[in-house]
Amino acid sequence: MVLALNLIHHPATSKNGLGLGKGLQATKTRLSKTPVGADSFQMRFSSTAPESVQYDDKQFFAAADKGDLVTLTTCIQAGKDINTEDAYGRRALHLAASNGNVDTLQLLLSQHGIEPNVANTHLETPLIVATLSKKEPAVQFLSSHSGVNLDCQDEIGNTALNTAIFHGHRDIARFLISKRELDINLPNYEGFTPFMWAASLGYSKLIEAFLHRKDLQLNTQNIYGETAALLALNSGHEALAKRILSSPGINKETLNQVHQWASQHGKAEMTQFVEEQLQNVRP
Repeated sequence: MVLALNLIHHPATSKNGLGLGKGLQATKTRLSKTPVGADSFQMRFSSTAPESVQYDDKQFFAAADKGDLVTLTTCIQAGKDINTEDAYGRRALHLAASNGNVDTLQLLLSQHGIEPNVANTHLETPLIVATLSKKEPAVQFLSSHSGVNLDCQDEIGNTALNTAIFHGHRDIARFLISKRELDINLPNYEGFTPFMWAASLGYSKLIEAFLHRKDLQLNTQNIYGETAALLALNSGHEALAKRILSSPGINKETLNQVHQWASQHGKAEMTQFVEEQLQNVRP
């Protein structure tokens, strides 16, 4: 089993230097391949460990990594601590999530004392790890588990939803947006909300999914003073910016911000569009 940790920084860039140039540097952690079990498998894989057999951390993590349900179950029955960490703060749950093996996750989450929201050294929970690894079945399973917190944040404040959008995992993002108990407005530590990233990356279908949520906050600004509409416009997604600016709930401050940007950049059509919207917006 490979326990090496690869960190890839993804600096976001901005044409006007207002925020994306300084913005989120997402830490993408690629964990080792993993598969493993389920509580429904405990009876099936209930081979009793001989008292003389001792299972060390290497064997335990190897079983989780390879999806060896028999060995994993035997380790647990032999008294192995299911919350054992490796050198990177990863537990068996992280390995299972990285590999996307729902059976493994089911087995581990059925154990007494398991911590479903445990974080590795980068504060990534199993749900965030599954999202990073683009393992949609694992994301669906974890997000339906009663003990999993959908709003946990990693070391730079990204939730699973923010992570999914930033890394282009749009199917996972669409699924997470549909989870009503998830806070779609939770920003990372630079103030970037999932809606902002969807706008800046031009993900029109995700924008529509967001706009169907009545709890969406359209006018939120990041720490650089940028709204989702401005980020979309600055990234060259003018049609998407217009869609956001024409949505119910857009306020005068957001419109004025875009109007100023459009005027400064010689965007006559956008300037006129915003002026028309300003006539209809409530004070």
